[in-house]
Amino acid sequence: KENIAYTSENGVLFNKSKTYILAYPAGKPDTSYTLPNDVKKIKQGAFSYSQNLEVINISSNVTDIEDDAFSNCTNLNKIDLPSSVTEIGFSAFERCTSLTDITIPKNVAVIYDSTFLGCTSLASITISNNIEEINSRAFHNCTNLKNVYYTGSETDWENIYITPGNDCLKNANIVYDYSYITVDAVTYSESENSISISVTVPEELQTKGGNTIYAIYDGTRLVDLYIAETAITDGHIFNNLPVAQKEYSVSVLCVTDTIRLIPLCLAYSIKP
Repeated sequence: KENIAYTSENGVLFNKSKTYILAYPAGKPDTSYTLPNDVKKIKQGAFSYSQNLEVINISSNVTDIEDDAFSNCTNLNKIDLPSSVTEIGFSAFERCTSLTDITIPKNVAVIYDSTFLGCTSLASITISNNIEEINSRAFHNCTNLKNVYYTGSETDWENIYITPGNDCLKNANIVYDYSYITVDAVTYSESENSISISVTVPEELQTKGGNTIYAIYDGTRLVDLYIAETAITDGHIFNNLPVAQKEYSVSVLCVTDTIRLIPLCLAYSIKP
């Protein structure tokens, strides 16, 4: 008899409409996983202890990441959270010990207890000025945390309510007035033998002075470079790129009149 409440795909459990992902088999040998586009919620503990996963691709329809969703994914080193995410639950990434960097989506207001506790490889995080609270031990034992890229001012940072147990965060280097392109601002289209990648700069960043540098990499190899000799335009399109041997990553820098580099998009990965 057909199950009216749940469905599965390659061993991964969803609700019937595939808007919630409920459970990814912890012993599944795959090293990467891409969520179906219809998924809106990653339920509690859905990927917990999936220790073979290294890369997880999340679609721009996901809004909620519940408690313990990725906890103890000890080999997870790459996950880009789309700007559609508004809620990240308690201990969501606790003890993801291979995770090196993370960008908190701009619509998230609170980083809850133990969200990144024990992420000992985490070296940099990007936080928007929409963050109001960072709760107890959210970054406890993040012993390698060096840089925090914050989109607000120093005054804004000082107004965030940061509870005890976050010394690793407080002792890191804080880069204020940081700007970045959200994950869904980079898109690609694919033909049989080539790829086009479009990089869009949000309107609020287009008024900065100076030049704009767009760079694209295949793994660590520079594939193409474009320099706009004006203030930031609305973006750039890389056409007729060969199919990547590893994965493409895009970086965008604004060079201000004072020769200060403002990174707008750091190594956002695209895996066709």
